[in-house]
Amino acid sequence: MGFVLALDFTAALMSIQPYWYYIGGGGHENLYGLVFGSYDLTQMISAPILGYFVDRDMSRFKSAFVLAGVVNGCGNLLYAFTALIDHWWSMLVARLVSGLGAGALSL
Repeated sequence: MGFVLALDFTAALMSIQPYWYYIGGGGHENLYGLVFGSYDLTQMISAPILGYFVDRDMSRFKSAFVLAGVVNGCGNLLYAFTALIDHWWSMLVARLVSGLGAGALSL
């Protein structure tokens, strides 16, 4: 899972700037940093929360791991459909959701 999340982060890292200009985010250049860092922000928040719940009861490990993978996948799917939605906030939401799922790296 760690390798998949690393590929996810790398692919988004390489595509976010051209994608940002494609959807017309160039007019909101002051928000680019927020969208770029939102993945790391929510990963930083979700990692200790996931770790806490798994540490309390190790039988939750598999379900937390699968749930985090599904959440990350949904965020990546939303990121892929950002071009259809064509708004900068959809990219922000997609990066936030992906970051929530990336908190599984702490497991």
